[in-house]
Amino acid sequence: MLSLSSLLGGRQPTLDPAAATNAFVASEVLGVLDESDRKRLCSLANTFLATKRFESAGGLELVEGMRVRIALEACLPILELGLSWYRRVSHVLVYPEGFRVAQNWTDDDGIVHDREAELIGEAWDGGPVILAWEDIAGPTPGSNVVIHEFAHVLDALNGRTNGFPPIGSASESTRWTGAFVDAFADHRRRVERDEEVYLDDYAAEDEAEFFAVATETFFTWPENIAEGYPEVHAALCAFFRQDPLSRIND
Repeated sequence: MLSLSSLLGGRQPTLDPAAATNAFVASEVLGVLDESDRKRLCSLANTFLATKRFESAGGLELVEGMRVRIALEACLPILELGLSWYRRVSHVLVYPEGFRVAQNWTDDDGIVHDREAELIGEAWDGGPVILAWEDIAGPTPGSNVVIHEFAHVLDALNGRTNGFPPIGSASESTRWTGAFVDAFADHRRRVERDEEVYLDDYAAEDEAEFFAVATETFFTWPENIAEGYPEVHAALCAFFRQDPLSRIND
């Protein structure tokens, strides 16, 4: 691998060189990138680290290697889009493990519901992205909590999280709607009938979670989503301007 200074074109790096090298080795989603993509990703993550505040909670000691890995994984989806897509992220808050939050919502009948939930990540529109380090360091196959939560950030750019991020053209929007509506309905049916699924069951929660799970699967297990929902895979390739499947097949 090239030195970090060469990856950043000689600019003063914010990324720690050893931490960046370790992240590419430890993170399966980063390890498949070629040298050209690593160089561009390091440059993007360098700016991310310089412009986004990091905080820890729950007694976690947030060391440099954690910040670097989070920045690199967060920037992977926007490698071809640019950091402006994360303009509404104020900071990143990292817990040592899953955390409990109070949730409340009003259903279609006007009934207010309250519950406590244990989460491994959460994205607040215009606020922080909250992550559990335990799940970043040891993800289950096909999952990536950093990419999942930053997918919600992209989704919210249209004004609400509904599984429909800003799409470039009317034709792409039509293609997106058809692909995702059909795939979401199929996934829900499979979960309800306890049949084989191509995405984690959590994607059946709602359209926003379907998009977030589809996105993390797209980058971590692209062959799965390409097999189960090829039209969704094609729509994600067009949106992110990347094809992770081609990386693992090279």
